[in-house]
Amino acid sequence: MFTFNRAVWKIRQKNLIEKYGYVDSNGRKALYCTVNTRPNAQGLYLKVDGKKLRLYHINNTLIAEWDIKDLVETFRKKMPALVVVIADTRINSEEREEFYFNEAHLLKNPDINNFIHLLKKDIIIVDIRMHIKKNGAVRNHGTAFRIDEKYLYLCFADKERLI
Repeated sequence: MFTFNRAVWKIRQKNLIEKYGYVDSNGRKALYCTVNTRPNAQGLYLKVDGKKLRLYHINNTLIAEWDIKDLVETFRKKMPALVVVIADTRINSEEREEFYFNEAHLLKNPDINNFIHLLKKDIIIVDIRMHIKKNGAVRNHGTAFRIDEKYLYLCFADKERLI
């Protein structure tokens, strides 16, 4: 869906990686993981508190905090509308892929209330993607908010069938 990191971290990212991360296949300290409302292998989990989304460790350390209105606004700017097309595919006799378009839907107006519900139900999940570089600096690829494409329509208030 989008990435969002601006002014959310409650502890230094380097400390986060050093405390809860691991050594990756490149030999560097890293923290690449998916987070939802249930604690993951690193002990990280999400909690929706009112209009805030918070990232905690199971030891009750608050790690990051997002204003849900900011998340929805970021999503609204990135994807104010979306056309979802459903098609059957086949490989023709010339080994080329062909499509038969069955349906198309126009989705508009991201819905803050549904966004909150989708976070609580682990339909929208968060990917933490960072490591410590050789020079000691943190490389954060952006905290990603993602959803399985079959649930994208739930993020929008207005839905119109086109075909």
